[in-house]
Amino acid sequence: MRDDTHSPDHTDHLLCLRWAAWHHSRRLYAPPPPKSLLARMRVTSRGIPETPDAPNDVELNQLNRAITAQPRNEQKMTFMCYYLYRVPVKSLMSHYHLSRDGLNSRIRRFRERVIISQHALIASRYVDETVIELSRKRRESAQRARAARCARRVANTEDAHKKAEIS
Repeated sequence: MRDDTHSPDHTDHLLCLRWAAWHHSRRLYAPPPPKSLLARMRVTSRGIPETPDAPNDVELNQLNRAITAQPRNEQKMTFMCYYLYRVPVKSLMSHYHLSRDGLNSRIRRFRERVIISQHALIASRYVDETVIELSRKRRESAQRARAARCARRVANTEDAHKKAEIS
């Protein structure tokens, strides 16, 4: 029997499931608006909102950015329905007129594209820090070179004045 629990596809699937749970529990700026006045007045027994605020996980945040940045098309909508809204597979198959393999393939292709975008976002975070450090070093080097040129010009001018005084 084959063990697919460590395959990249399975790992990506688990990451997307974590993202969906994170997305549902993450209150970015404020909790979702209540549906009625009574719901606004209701407080749980512990005095805190029912849905806990998820931790600010960089990996899931970058995945969310990668998903949000994708164009709105049928692949994205299928992915969102499957992971975020938990629409049953048979309903998705019926709506998009796809077989189970076709649906899984569509979701997998979008998931792979999003994971690649997520890795690029994470990598760019570290590249930016490196680029900033390199540009700082280049700027300092350019300033030293300018100072050396000015010093040479001053020395040359002084030499020219001394020669002029001698003659």
